[in-house]
Amino acid sequence: MNHTIGLTAGLGLYALVVLQNAWLCDDAFITYRTADNLINGYGLTWNAGERVQTFTNPLWLFAISAAYALSGEIYYTAIFVGWLASVLAVYLVLSRVAPDGRSALLGGLFFVASKAFIDYSTSGLENPLTHLILALFIWSYLRRPQALLPLALLAGLATFNRMDTLLLYLPVLLSVWWSQRSARTLLTLALGFVPFALWECFAIIYYGFPFPNTAYAKLGAGPSSGERILLGIYYALNSLQFDPLTLGAVAASLALVLWKRKVHLLPLALGAMLYILYTVRIGGDFMSGRFFTAPYLVAVALLLHIDLLPRGRAWLVAPGLVLALALLSPHPPLLNGPAYGKGYQSDPSYAGHGVDERAFYHPYTGLLNAIAQPDTLFPIHGWADWGRRLHTFADQGLPAVVTWPFVGFIGFYAGPESHLLDVLGLGDPLTARLPMLAEADWRIGHYKRVLPEGYLETYLYDSNLIADPELAHYYDQLKIIISGDFFTAKRWESIWKMNTGQYDHLIDTARYQQPPPAEIARSEKLSMGLPVTFKRGGFEHFRGLGDLYFERRQFHQAVQSYRQVLTLDIRKIQREYPDEYLEILAAVYLRLASALVELNQPQTASGVLQAFTTIDPRNAEIRAALQNLQIPRSPD
Repeated sequence: MNHTIGLTAGLGLYALVVLQNAWLCDDAFITYRTADNLINGYGLTWNAGERVQTFTNPLWLFAISAAYALSGEIYYTAIFVGWLASVLAVYLVLSRVAPDGRSALLGGLFFVASKAFIDYSTSGLENPLTHLILALFIWSYLRRPQALLPLALLAGLATFNRMDTLLLYLPVLLSVWWSQRSARTLLTLALGFVPFALWECFAIIYYGFPFPNTAYAKLGAGPSSGERILLGIYYALNSLQFDPLTLGAVAASLALVLWKRKVHLLPLALGAMLYILYTVRIGGDFMSGRFFTAPYLVAVALLLHIDLLPRGRAWLVAPGLVLALALLSPHPPLLNGPAYGKGYQSDPSYAGHGVDERAFYHPYTGLLNAIAQPDTLFPIHGWADWGRRLHTFADQGLPAVVTWPFVGFIGFYAGPESHLLDVLGLGDPLTARLPMLAEADWRIGHYKRVLPEGYLETYLYDSNLIADPELAHYYDQLKIIISGDFFTAKRWESIWKMNTGQYDHLIDTARYQQPPPAEIARSEKLSMGLPVTFKRGGFEHFRGLGDLYFERRQFHQAVQSYRQVLTLDIRKIQREYPDEYLEILAAVYLRLASALVELNQPQTASGVLQAFTTIDPRNAEIRAALQNLQIPRSPD
């Protein structure tokens, strides 16, 4: 078969099947929120005003940001960028690695037969760029196996795109360097990683930490090593059950390399196996197959490069076998349509084996569904709708603090005025460093914490109101790092001490691992029951802050807050509460007087009550309090 014909058929089939299955997931919008903030002048932030690296894919972030800045639209832009990178990656394998048209056609079938590879050829995550860089690396290695600099540059870019993918490249880099080892080639190897090293320097200066916030959230407070390995094994078994070709091809490629004694290909195969072992070691991922797509690309490239296809028509057996495997899998991408994922929660063929992330989100973000509903704003998921409504409220002067744990859609569409407190720690610097709840249900990478008492109020009132004094001090140091001026001595002292664990003793691990049931219930209500609280200004702000201090018996602070209410224009309060403003004001005056009495200032308390009689001389509670100077503790 002519190479051009095989390439056109294989690549065309793959490009169409990717579009047929194209979708976006909620987690991708965590990165997109940072992209949105970046192009709108809020910097590389997730919550405006806080420098927290919530993304693990800097190069992908910059690629999406550039495309989004040009288009002004995220849904179709993200799908197109992912599709384009994926098609280019497969083109490189089929055109530069496959030796002839028959192999190119077979490669196209291999790529459409893998559910994982098709699922994450879009999704909005960084997999497509990972595939593209990896395909360039394989081509470069096969073409010039001793050219260390281009190999190092590509490996450095891959690490810049996602840090842990370095494992895919490490055996090749070490083998090439070792064959020509010297100080000069070691310098050449290091030069390739200059972009990544520059990013790490930037991350430490800008964010205060060398690793993404998600690393601290996922690796610092999760299950034990043994539990992770067991979960990683389950993750691999899940892939074998629902997508057997993906891991099967990786194993077959390694076996073929060993059988054929292709020593120069062994480092590529070992890189794929090393990454799979790493995936098992960290517990896999909650998204079925996501971490196996890059090893699969390596495997397909090796299978194609070691040309085993027989001459004559007998070669057709191979594509026929791959096609049969593709169609016999439980949810073959070739047969998926707009209805894919509908009834996901009740369909027994999905249950109990991990998460088919595309099935979960495809009804709301699938490209075919969007094309079929051109007048509908996609994604149509309820969390995205929440975000859009919150953005409208923020534009009307009511920004919100959001404690909903699924922060992608809602965070992106809510915009920079809303602040998200993530109980899973993916986007929040404090909860990321708290231990997970010992008795909570969890899945890998998603570990629920208890929201510390006063943490929500800290963002409602823009003051550190965390009730635990040691955790409050820890948060103060964290706040200096993520919001303070860059080059102050105090910030760099905090960065050093935070990264070297000198503040870790301030976190009472036992207290946050196993808090009292009432604390868990309070946190659960905030994160799942009432996950949106609007920040109000003026009267509501100072009254709410005063009430909080009063209930904590911090009477000095309560007095300061209540006195701020007294400085406000009473006409504005009257317009906001036309039917009950006198009753509401009376409650504030009574609490202010109560706080003053607690501070042993009865004369000042009397003056406060006298002042209210000029506003409403008929209020019975105020007159009674004046007469007795026994101020009610709870006028509500």
